Amino acid sequence: MGRPIILSNGRMLVGLDEHGFVHDFYYPYVGQENLTSARQVHHKIGVWVNGRFSWLDGESWSVELSYYSDALVGECRYTSRDLGLEIKIVSFVSSEEDVFSRRVYVTNTRSEAADVRIFFHQVFQISRNGRGDTAMLVPSKTPYILTYCGDTTFISGLRTEAGQHFDQYAVGNYLIEGKSGTWADAEDGELSNNNVEHGGVDSTLRACINIGPQVTTHVDYWVSASVAGYHKAAHTHRLLSVSGLENSLEHTVSYWSDWLSKSNHMSERMDVKDKEYFVTSLLITKAHIDSRGGVLASADSSIYNYGRDYYSYVWPRDAVYALLPLVKLGYTQEATEFLRFCLRGLHPRGYLHHKYQPDGAIGSTWHPMIQEGSPELNIQEDETAAVIVLFNELYKISPEEPELKDFYMELILPATEFIASYIDRHTMLPHASYDLWEETFLSSTYSTSVVMSALRISLELAEVFDPAFSAAHWEYSLRTISENFHKYFSSEGQYYMKGIRLHKGGEITYDYRLDASTMMALLRFKPVDSNNAAVVGTVKAVEAQLFSNDNAGGVVRYQEDLYMKDSAKSNPWFICTLWLAQYYVMSHEMDKANELLKWVYDRSTQTKLFSEQIHPYTSAQLSVSPLVWSHAELIETLIAIYED
Repeated sequence: MGRPIILSNGRMLVGLDEHGFVHDFYYPYVGQENLTSARQVHHKIGVWVNGRFSWLDGESWSVELSYYSDALVGECRYTSRDLGLEIKIVSFVSSEEDVFSRRVYVTNTRSEAADVRIFFHQVFQISRNGRGDTAMLVPSKTPYILTYCGDTTFISGLRTEAGQHFDQYAVGNYLIEGKSGTWADAEDGELSNNNVEHGGVDSTLRACINIGPQVTTHVDYWVSASVAGYHKAAHTHRLLSVSGLENSLEHTVSYWSDWLSKSNHMSERMDVKDKEYFVTSLLITKAHIDSRGGVLASADSSIYNYGRDYYSYVWPRDAVYALLPLVKLGYTQEATEFLRFCLRGLHPRGYLHHKYQPDGAIGSTWHPMIQEGSPELNIQEDETAAVIVLFNELYKISPEEPELKDFYMELILPATEFIASYIDRHTMLPHASYDLWEETFLSSTYSTSVVMSALRISLELAEVFDPAFSAAHWEYSLRTISENFHKYFSSEGQYYMKGIRLHKGGEITYDYRLDASTMMALLRFKPVDSNNAAVVGTVKAVEAQLFSNDNAGGVVRYQEDLYMKDSAKSNPWFICTLWLAQYYVMSHEMDKANELLKWVYDRSTQTKLFSEQIHPYTSAQLSVSPLVWSHAELIETLIAIYED
């Protein structure tokens, strides 16, 4: 399952599962470290009512999840006729402090009073496998549970509407020595009041409230965090213990409303449904952006249950596609921070690596550094070129940005030098690198299109930022690539193919597969005239061969795509479907564009989130959810529809 609710402040990111339970808890970077584990149970919430106990993910509860309309604040509504309770949990990560907060409203729907006990379970794995962690009660006027390892600390506390703190607690071991965790201790309505434990640890808090018939009351719960010891987190806890969450929630809602206001000039033109998805996609994109520049592909760790790794990395290409529509809307700070991030990660030769961790370290890879017995860079060249495209968009929006000159000299100049020289002298096309989908090592139509666009941009930027610089070799590279671009065209299929591979012995092979990314690159980066018959032929081929007109609908990446395929058909992707929708907007075929938008909306989650892929028969979301790139392409599509 994906994460239907994502909450973030640029340092702390919390992902809630389909029951509204905490399933991912990243700190102190967005996407790093995940201090929970998707393979295990954690952060449960339970209630004991007049002698009967139930966890909120139990069968007696129905649950509805949603976001506030203009803030990254989640709302989970639970109803149990059997227990006579309605519960609404408002969850958010504070925009000001590193605190995950939940206000729990409890309504007694019975005709008599109810004795209610609410249990909050929390577990963090700070050290490797959680074996070096400690959890303990800290007694004071505002007591709390401290979980820590070294300087990384989490403080858990609560406050009832009447101003009371937790009346019972339990600290214990979690999933070691045959112990399941303190959450199991809650099921009889009582906690052990055990004070301290180390190793694999967890804890549970209890709040007792008596609720009259048809009465609503609330309990505030929070987890305050710090990576500089517990004093700062403890100070925040004490403030919340006195005042509750009201002010923090108001400030957080105000922050997100202010952030969204920059895009009001666009969203106010939209019809209701488009605006709802537009705003949600903006919030989801922003939620995945670390305050130090990294842009996460997805915070959903559930893929680790059936895959080898997460999507919680910074792919420069994904980041660029997430930021480009933001820049168009006037958001420049996020792009500026990302350029700083790229500058820190740039290789001395001028290229960017396959992917990075959110702290800027090189990410994992499955790309070897040897091909046919010879050393090769294991990069995707389009990622380096795409950053040049982003820089140019930022320059057009904010030409007076003081850092642009430094970015040009230290990032754009070496990156352009690299792509201008990374050319096969036999084909006069960009040297082979891994394709957009990270699968095939070749010179691709897609990557070549991005490189050509980047070279054109750099030639113009050189005149602005470094007029004395001789860019003749850039111009030569662009001209020779352009003159040889026709080699990607399949005369038999009448479309641009996936790419070409120059082998070690000089042999050239052709990958004739039709790829949706080829269509996108031709339209967006314009290596040739968009009205060129070959470009139109490529679009028509995508319509005929990659777009499904039956009940499945959507556009697949390429024919016989095997990634996560478990049926006769390949899985359609949101981003590929939206690329075709963007073409229909460009060609003024709005009925077709709106049909594809409807397909996208109909396959979103109840919280309006998009995954990476869709099952072709069941329409179930596959892979991670949300995928930032999917949301970015939705924003891009709606901008194209509603811009002047």
